Amino acid sequence: MEIIEGAFLIVLLVLAFTLFIQYYELRKIRKRPPSVITVIKKQDAGTNANQSADHARQENDSQQQLFTDQPNKHLKYCPNCGRRRRLSSFYKSHKHADGLTKWCKFCLKEHNRKRKLKKYN
Repeated sequence: MEIIEGAFLIVLLVLAFTLFIQYYELRKIRKRPPSVITVIKKQDAGTNANQSADHARQENDSQQQLFTDQPNKHLKYCPNCGRRRRLSSFYKSHKHADGLTKWCKFCLKEHNRKRKLKKYN
């Protein structure tokens, strides 16, 4: 009896293993064909990407003209104090198109000092 039960278990395990392998191979081989909606979306995505790239290029060109048309390329206007200062008087900033902060170092230091006094006093 025990030998028959052991053989039966082995046969069941082998059968389960072969079914698992077949299922795994079918899942790996079978690829779902793209639906019509995904094909249309992919086609639209290409044209939108080209349009947005062209738009970004035009924006970039117009931004560069704003900074290259200035007569004094080594000076920048600080809107807070209203003075033109050398570019070394501004901190670097990746947020702004020209790579520099809007306010000069002196105005930023004064602003931050006042803000800290207000916050901690």
